Amino acid sequence: GVVLLTVMEIHHLWQGFSLLSLVSRLLKHIAFSHRLTVLYTNFAVGNGDKAALGETWAGVPHHRLLLIHEPSLSLRLASLLKSPSHPLDTNCAFEISDKGIAVDHVS
Repeated sequence: GVVLLTVMEIHHLWQGFSLLSLVSRLLKHIAFSHRLTVLYTNFAVGNGDKAALGETWAGVPHHRLLLIHEPSLSLRLASLLKSPSHPLDTNCAFEISDKGIAVDHVS
């Protein structure tokens, strides 16, 4: 993200859009060709209502997860927001520890 942001700041907007489109196609190709999962983050910026990579990447992921961590709790929550093959609003509580990731509850 930082590399893309730097490149986008240097070039015109259409060049940045073109670069993001190229990267998304490349990641999908690599994932499909090698049977891999590609995970990327798109942190919110501003007041938390805009994605850092913008609307350009809105259609890129096949599955979209919202990861929530409440510092007062040891558990974290993953919510499925977009999926072509799984029911939406599926939630999963999990914990990250020295032993790895443990699923606590799926709803």
